[in-house]
Amino acid sequence: MVPEFTAEDLAQLQAEDSDIGAAYRVLQEGLDPSLDELRGFPLESRAPLSLQPEVRMEGDVLVKSQHETISLVAPTALRYRLFQMTHAGPTAAYWVHSGSLCSSVSLTTGEE
Repeated sequence: MVPEFTAEDLAQLQAEDSDIGAAYRVLQEGLDPSLDELRGFPLESRAPLSLQPEVRMEGDVLVKSQHETISLVAPTALRYRLFQMTHAGPTAAYWVHSGSLCSSVSLTTGEE
């Protein structure tokens, strides 16, 4: 995962997130919300729920799997920080161009 965070830290951030928290709770607790309940969720939570089974729980962490890649569904509090970690530094342009860093750090909001 992200070196500075444990899976428990990421799970807690996802559960408390104003955007994806509702989707996290639905998947974590195995709920089957009605259409009316889904309409009450923020759009950012409805989108990951509509992408099941690609968006799923891996342990206690919400992830999106596509082909052979598993990506973290990033809580709002971490998105900018992950962006900085991916694109900062003197060799960022080289890494992004070569794809080596992009393939090792994948960031997703859970939306297609």
